Amino acid sequence: MAKKKNPRISLCMIVKNEEALLPRCLDAAKPFVDEIIVVDTGSTDATIEIARGFGAKVSEYPWNDHFAEARNVALEQATGDWILSLDADEVLSELAGRDLRKAARKSQYIGAYIPLRDRGDSGKETVSLMFRAWRNKPEIRWRYRLHEQVLPDALPFVRDHGMRLAQLSGEIFHDGYRAEIMEAKNKDERNERLYDLQLAESPDDLYVLYKYADFLRQDEDRRHEAMEPLRRAYDAMHQLEDGRRKEFTFTGEICALLALDLQRSDRPDGTLEITRFGIDHCRHTAHLWYAHANSLSFEGEWEEAESAFRECIGYHGRPMHIPPQAHITGAAARKGLVRALAHQTRNEDASEEAWRIAQDYPDDAEALALFVDVSCIAKDLAGVTRRLIERVQQRPLCGNTWFKGGELFFRLRLFEKALPWIMRAAELLEDPGPANGLLGECLLAAGHYEPAIDAFSRGLPDDLRCRAGILLMSLAYNIELAEPLDPADESLRTEVRRMIGNLRELGHDRLQHRLHEAAPQLEETDPVAHRFLEAALG
Repeated sequence: MAKKKNPRISLCMIVKNEEALLPRCLDAAKPFVDEIIVVDTGSTDATIEIARGFGAKVSEYPWNDHFAEARNVALEQATGDWILSLDADEVLSELAGRDLRKAARKSQYIGAYIPLRDRGDSGKETVSLMFRAWRNKPEIRWRYRLHEQVLPDALPFVRDHGMRLAQLSGEIFHDGYRAEIMEAKNKDERNERLYDLQLAESPDDLYVLYKYADFLRQDEDRRHEAMEPLRRAYDAMHQLEDGRRKEFTFTGEICALLALDLQRSDRPDGTLEITRFGIDHCRHTAHLWYAHANSLSFEGEWEEAESAFRECIGYHGRPMHIPPQAHITGAAARKGLVRALAHQTRNEDASEEAWRIAQDYPDDAEALALFVDVSCIAKDLAGVTRRLIERVQQRPLCGNTWFKGGELFFRLRLFEKALPWIMRAAELLEDPGPANGLLGECLLAAGHYEPAIDAFSRGLPDDLRCRAGILLMSLAYNIELAEPLDPADESLRTEVRRMIGNLRELGHDRLQHRLHEAAPQLEETDPVAHRFLEAALG
């Protein structure tokens, strides 16, 4: 293919009622394109006039619930050597525009990925590699009613003709997935309708099944429905040759989502087979490595799990074809790594990594709890105490740190030292129930029975530890129960039994004696409470 000195670039767009966003998009892209093609699908605002004001060639096409067909109308009108595809809610960066010009002059490229940065709610951002520029060839056309793709038509030029795909510097900035924009355009309702049509037309298409499953997973109430299309897609993948399977960017993600949903539903058995298939035969994604690490953890393969968690962490912050959730490659994978290290008895390494996570994610209660746990296993009590003190000095209003410090001292049987930490936690935590439960048990262990009852009472009715503590004291001192006792409440019975065991270890003879004395009296006055206490006493 001969090298062309200054290839012409056609910007192709479809729009509808985009008067608010279109000027920003066209203003950024215009210096880097030679032609603007806009297909309007039914605007009732000033969109068409704005596009013409930027010199665009505008045509009108009645909306027919098919994004690919509308986009292909724009492609048919393009006269440039290369196509650039943008939406009105996207902004091409200057660096990406310059880099596109450079790539278009190189004959080895059939197309280019451009990093797309999604600006979501609460400042959340993800970066994905999107195939948005390619040589203007009649063989390359859009497919699918929604989440339309043009890459499948470009891949044969790579596979059969040795051409390459460029990855541009710079970015496209996108904000169309912000909640207020999604709601204003009724995108969820529209997407549901288009998926129904697409599935009727191509019920066995891998990409359609994957995108539909991913759509369902975004709604917590419908997430369970995603299992069926994921299963079908996973089974269908086995019919593809390895080369074709790895050609698709989403095959490994199908394995990941299926395994993660099975793990989430407490059905981890068999997920290792799914994730191994993904690792061995599909395109890797961060979610695939995370799911694989979890599967290995369930099987007790801790050394391999460590390696898989590290692979997942390596994706953090990198632009990918399928962007991972930031918490997966961040705190979640790193906490998994800590557990893998601890299970290999590499306790010092686990403790140090857990502390780094707690520092990087100061509001992650689980990360701090993990640090305390692994530090105790490592018997670094002085170190964990010192770091908790440092942390409350740095973040004195972080109730979780005070709580974990109190929990640590309680675990070490330093009850009087634990009390001020726990009381401060109860003041600061949004939900003080767990702190009041711990405070009540700490006071109980220290022999302060009346204050313990007060603390337990403050955590009612939601906190299990408080309910168990109040029940224990009510049974011991024949206090009328605040609520009827459910003899089938096994979680409450287990918690009471744990508390009694803890008191027994501490040698609290007075309370033990009271409980044994109460049993015969309860047999006459409250048989249900008697059976409950007898079972708890063991």
